[in-house]
Amino acid sequence: MAEMQAKYRTDMEVASAQVRTYADAIAEILGPGWQVRPSKRDADDYPLPYATVEHCTGAAFQIGQITYPPADRDKWQISGEAPTDATGRSEWPRSGDGEIPRIKISKAKDPQTAAKEITRRFLASYLPLYAILRARVDSANQYRSDRASLAATVAGIVGGEVPTRQYDRERLAEVRVTSGNRLGIASVELGSGDKVAVTIGVDVDTLRALVAFLEGRQA
Repeated sequence: MAEMQAKYRTDMEVASAQVRTYADAIAEILGPGWQVRPSKRDADDYPLPYATVEHCTGAAFQIGQITYPPADRDKWQISGEAPTDATGRSEWPRSGDGEIPRIKISKAKDPQTAAKEITRRFLASYLPLYAILRARVDSANQYRSDRASLAATVAGIVGGEVPTRQYDRERLAEVRVTSGNRLGIASVELGSGDKVAVTIGVDVDTLRALVAFLEGRQA
């Protein structure tokens, strides 16, 4: 068993080094802005048989070894990444966007030839799609920031607090308000344009303070 594990580790080290060398060459040929991310290892400290080439804009693709089907083991797999938002959630294509491309290229091709093929067959469709997904991520991140700022303002007026951990519902943020021995929940919603909806369950004096604040902002 130990001998098998040692052989597997050696094989993975070789595969990881091979793909890393190839990825470094590809990144250099693609030009300024492209680089290879630091290598990663799995939970058991085994090297991973792929490398990620990324651009300074965040666009990135993996070059990986193919183990199945066996007939494709003489090829590299090139697959694009989706951008992630501030919560770590990936933004995948929606209906009508098309799919993030994935191609295979022969390992027999030198890096110069492979880079040209990656540019023509992969990047030509991946980069425009990535730009669309990135714009959605940036918009979502800005929305969350605006929502959090508004929730903090409401919390300051009504004497509440914004929970550190928010459920990332589509448009709502919570403000918790303690009124005597009762806990009220204010839901702050950003609507379209400059519309805001606030639902709050607290005592009358707290509600009046919130109304006065909102009236002051409209003045």
